[in-house]
Amino acid sequence: MVCESFKVKVSLLLQSFLIFNNFKHVQFHESGFIKLPFFKFDGDIIQAIAVPNVFHCCWRCDRLPACLSLNIADRPDEDGLYECQLLTTCTANKYSGLIKTSKDYHHYTRLTEVCMDNKCLNGGTCEAVEYGDFQCRCPEGFKGKLCAVKTYKWHKTNTSPVCFGAKTSSFGRFYINQSGSVKGIKLVYVKGYVAAGNRIDARSKWGSGNDKQLYTIITNSSNQRILPQDEFITNYNILSYLLPYSNYNSEELIFKNFTSPMVVTAGQEYRIWYGEDLTNYGEYDNEGTTCAEVYVLALFD
Repeated sequence: MVCESFKVKVSLLLQSFLIFNNFKHVQFHESGFIKLPFFKFDGDIIQAIAVPNVFHCCWRCDRLPACLSLNIADRPDEDGLYECQLLTTCTANKYSGLIKTSKDYHHYTRLTEVCMDNKCLNGGTCEAVEYGDFQCRCPEGFKGKLCAVKTYKWHKTNTSPVCFGAKTSSFGRFYINQSGSVKGIKLVYVKGYVAAGNRIDARSKWGSGNDKQLYTIITNSSNQRILPQDEFITNYNILSYLLPYSNYNSEELIFKNFTSPMVVTAGQEYRIWYGEDLTNYGEYDNEGTTCAEVYVLALFD
């Protein structure tokens, strides 16, 4: 009996040595299971074996396609080995009556059981979050349990920077390339400046360094102002305004102030104006050109 016990221990130690020499392999297989501490699953046992550690128990389960979960003893026996029960039973429901608290065992279930078939849609990635449950890590533009629900996201509208000047109707054009709804517009500064007047200290990205206000206006193709809304305008003659989240020299000019999403159709033209240029009020000595990338916060059909 002593010789047999010694042979078993030597055999297990040799197998453990081989496993730990390839630690990534062991780590991969252990990370392929979800642990439920101090629970035991009374399922159908394929094998009951003695192992030196949890890595070995998980490794043995992973080598058996029929093994879906396992129980492992919390404490070793007198020979320093842990009882490992390999199970064929599905353990997807953590509220199953077969799951019981235990002071002597921990239960592990395969991640592949939870994410065996990637249920996530639209490029989502399945992740096990707790015993028997999963979540989908959704790409931008989707949400929900299975990433099935479309959400608003930023879409770039232009292929080259859109530039606008400060006088002589030198507005810039951009086009919506899909139909849907828009609830925000963002201009990202690329280069240049605009100025209300010909003084250097009047130059800025989006407005005027004189009064430190914004003058950049978004209109439709008929030059009807869309943004900003009336509540932000400080002077209607020149269409100067202030926003709480962007200023005349911000790297990004963000309009979030739609009262409700704006319905758009593919191919629609929109324009970027300098306020004094749009109203033809005091533009004669203005100067400069600002260029920007244009993004819309949109939910497209």
